Amino acid sequence: MNSKVFYGIIAILVAGLIGFIVISGRNKPPAKTLGTQYPEEGSQHVADGTQVPYKTNPPTSGPMYGRDVPKGFYEQEVPDSSAVHSLEHGRVWITYRPDLPKDQAQKLKGLFSQPFSDPKFTPSKAIVSPRSMNSAPISIVSWRWKMDLQSFDEQKLKQFYLQHVSRAPEGAAS
Repeated sequence: MNSKVFYGIIAILVAGLIGFIVISGRNKPPAKTLGTQYPEEGSQHVADGTQVPYKTNPPTSGPMYGRDVPKGFYEQEVPDSSAVHSLEHGRVWITYRPDLPKDQAQKLKGLFSQPFSDPKFTPSKAIVSPRSMNSAPISIVSWRWKMDLQSFDEQKLKQFYLQHVSRAPEGAAS
């Protein structure tokens, strides 16, 4: 067999492999967006201390205090209206009821704050805090999106975070 024929066969095989990869990729369904999307409740600033009646629990948008909550793990509850301001900046807020088993709260802390429990997952816009008013043991929210969990589920928490982080009116804010 001469070299031209050999290289021609190789080129046909490579082209076929590339075509197969492209077609296979098109047939994959997109990853399902986790959570429930809610209508926007506005984004106006209100005076600190103002009681705001949100339609979701925890809130996913709406009136907010002028000061947001920096990323990190909090031992104490944070004001909903400050957290909503953080959501407007593209952060993701993970809340848990204070009666959540301690080991699950520690897993949340390890997953979303330094030193991260998974070195390949290093979320830079996560807030984790207890919240006694939670409707579920764990809730994860972003601007207009919410997902409730009955217990710690690392895969769903990571997927929700990655799907929703920075997807907000001021998502480019730090």
